[in-house]
Amino acid sequence: RCECGFVYLIGECGRAYSESKCLDCGRVIGGKSHQLNEGQQSVDEELIAQKAAQESIVQPGYFAMPPDEDQLEQSVRSLSPVSYRIVQLVMHALMLGGTYMQLP
Repeated sequence: RCECGFVYLIGECGRAYSESKCLDCGRVIGGKSHQLNEGQQSVDEELIAQKAAQESIVQPGYFAMPPDEDQLEQSVRSLSPVSYRIVQLVMHALMLGGTYMQLP
């Protein structure tokens, strides 16, 4: 964890082996030779879970939004509204089909 409180993840073995910049304050985070830089603090899984719970109000899983006339022109990234609706229709059809299929 950075001095400013920003929590970051170190992959692979979980010990510091490279440096980067904090997304919140710009300080150098991480470390070298499996040693954290000065001012960095290792966090445990419980603290990570608490931080995630504080920042996230979305529950795990999928939920479908009810159709709303204001959302008819909704789009995502560079998809046109029509393309977005087609992708959404296919995704929902696959999820619905998956609920009725019995996998071996």
